[in-house]
Amino acid sequence: KLFKHMKTNNFAFYLLQIMPSPFDLFFDFFAKRKKITIIRCIHDLRPHTGEIWPTNRAIKRRIRNADVLVTFSDSIRKELSEITSKLVLRADLPDKIFPEHPTLINRVKCSKQIPKLVILGRAKAYKGFETLAAALPIVKSKYEFYAFGEGVYPDSLKAYGTLHNHWQTDFQLGNALNLADIIIFPYIEASQSGLIPIAKGLNKFIIFSDIPGLIEQVDTYSNSIMFAKGNVHALASAIENAIHQVSTKPDFENETPIASHFNNSLATVVKNYVEKV
Repeated sequence: KLFKHMKTNNFAFYLLQIMPSPFDLFFDFFAKRKKITIIRCIHDLRPHTGEIWPTNRAIKRRIRNADVLVTFSDSIRKELSEITSKLVLRADLPDKIFPEHPTLINRVKCSKQIPKLVILGRAKAYKGFETLAAALPIVKSKYEFYAFGEGVYPDSLKAYGTLHNHWQTDFQLGNALNLADIIIFPYIEASQSGLIPIAKGLNKFIIFSDIPGLIEQVDTYSNSIMFAKGNVHALASAIENAIHQVSTKPDFENETPIASHFNNSLATVVKNYVEKV
């Protein structure tokens, strides 16, 4: 219906595409015919391990077909500027997100219990599950491990915790965040994670790999430890350190929620561009 509408009506001047989709190239065809400016968000410049879409060819074509590019990452922006002369706009993910869902705010107090290690999101190879599976047996401190998300997990990971291998609803995600003392991001490839601002907003302890985009997001957040991506012993050491910190510090209190808008948001960046042209 949308394609038909685009063929028969002059209803738009701009097409903003936020997430990659196999339908992008169809949209591009109709948008070019109708002389609609394509503003496209670029999250990554290469396909991830274990991901079918997008392919290298599709990523290059998505960049080539766009009129304006937007990215949330400085590292991605720099790479884009080296391979294309197109205008590249830089937007920010919020530093912290304070969810309104009550299960995300009223966290369970776990300081006197065994620390809970949690990994969230789709189980994909680029998220470093193999590294995590190799690191957990090395950790000597007591912990409970939980994974929440649909996908393919390493068989060895099942021996060290509980795997909830299904799509997480908002309510289930809230319960997972409530449960967590430490949230782990052992990515080996990525740009940024939408879960890091939520983890920061709830004052969770974060362990993350030294992916440039993740470094940008975590920034100066104090309740965090960075380790070298793919380094099993470095991750195990980071987990030991994090367990010690959450076990000896008083319960982290949720901070006062901030306004939901932020100066360099995607909406603001695109709005400023449209107004200029």
